[in-house]
Amino acid sequence: MMTTNTTSRAKVASQTKPAPIISFDANTFMEFGSMMSREQILTRLAKDRVIIHSTPATDRGTKAPSQGLSKLQRNLYHYSNPWFLPKIYRSNSANRTMNRLRTVHRRLKLRNLTGNIRPILYLWHPSFVDEIGHYDEDLVIYHIYDDYPNLPGATLDVVKQEEEALNKADIVFVANARLLEERKKQFDREYVHLPQGVDFELFERARDTQEAPPHDIAEIPNPRIGYIGRINAKVNLELVDELARARPEWNYVFVGPIDQSGEIASQAADIAALPNVHMLGPRPFDDIASYWSQLDVAIVPYQHKTGQWAFFGSPLKLREAFAAGKPVVASSLDDIESLGDLVTIARSRDEWLHMIHQSLEQ
Repeated sequence: MMTTNTTSRAKVASQTKPAPIISFDANTFMEFGSMMSREQILTRLAKDRVIIHSTPATDRGTKAPSQGLSKLQRNLYHYSNPWFLPKIYRSNSANRTMNRLRTVHRRLKLRNLTGNIRPILYLWHPSFVDEIGHYDEDLVIYHIYDDYPNLPGATLDVVKQEEEALNKADIVFVANARLLEERKKQFDREYVHLPQGVDFELFERARDTQEAPPHDIAEIPNPRIGYIGRINAKVNLELVDELARARPEWNYVFVGPIDQSGEIASQAADIAALPNVHMLGPRPFDDIASYWSQLDVAIVPYQHKTGQWAFFGSPLKLREAFAAGKPVVASSLDDIESLGDLVTIARSRDEWLHMIHQSLEQ
C-alpha cells in the first residue's frame, strides 16, 4: 500500500493578505454558462483573494488574450496562453520548453497582481500535476470530481498523474463519497469529502421574483418535465426518447449545450424532432434559476453502468433542483441514493413514468 508524503511544505501564517490561488482545469471558466464545482468554489474564494484560473495550452489559431490574462470579475482572472507561447504539436521537446515558459509567464502575471505572497495551487485535474513546485506555493489542493483514470479514453499517463497528485497534494477534496472510499483503497492518505453546493440565494430570488419568466420556456405548455445541464455521454438519451414517446401530453424541456462528438448530437437531434421535446440550448448562468423555477418536475436521467462517466457522479443539477424547490426523479446512483427521501429513484421506464406522474400530482 502506498503512503502519502508526511513532510508537507512550510506554511506562511504571517501573510497580511489572503493567499492568491492559481487554479488549473481542462475546461474554460463558465464554459457555456455552466456553473460547475470550480465556478461555485472559486467565485466565493475570489471575494477576498486574487485567483487566476488556467486552462490547457492552445495553438496559434485559437483566440486568446494577447497577454494571456483576462478579467472575469473582481479578483478573478482567466489565463489562456498568449499568442507568442502556443502549443506545439510537432516536437515534444519544444512543447516542454513552451510549457516551462508558460509557467514563468503565468508566475509573472500573478506577481504583478499580488506581489510576493506565496500562492495556493488548486488542481482540478491530474494532468496539471507537473505545475506543482514551480510557484513557491504555500499549499497544494487536488480536487477530485470525476473518476479520471477510469473515464472512457483515459490513458496510463492519467493514472500515473493522479498517483503523483495524491502523493504531493496537501489537501485532497473528493465530491463523491463512494469514490473517496475507492481512492482510500488505492492510496492511503487523508481525504476530505466535499459534496456539491449551489448559490441558494440566487434560486430564492428566482422563486420570489414577480418578473416575467424567459419567453422561450414560458411558451411551452405545462406540465414541463425538465433537465438543465450538459447533454453528453452521462445522459441516458434512449430513456428520454422512451419517456417522451410514452407520454406525448407531457413536455420535456432541456436547457444546456449538446455534446457534438460521437452519437450524442445525432441522438439529441432525433429526440428534439418529437413535438413534446424542447431543446433550448445553453443559457447564461444568471438566467438558469429562472428556468428551474418554470419546471414542474426535474429529472436526472443518468447512465448508471460501472465504469461509465456518471457512475461516481455528484450531480450539481440535483442540488439546483432542490434550491428551486422542485420534486426530482433520478437514476440510481450512489450519490443520489444517499439523499434518501429527498429524491425519487426510478430504475425502469415504467418506474420513471409512474414516479413523474406521482410528482406532478404533489
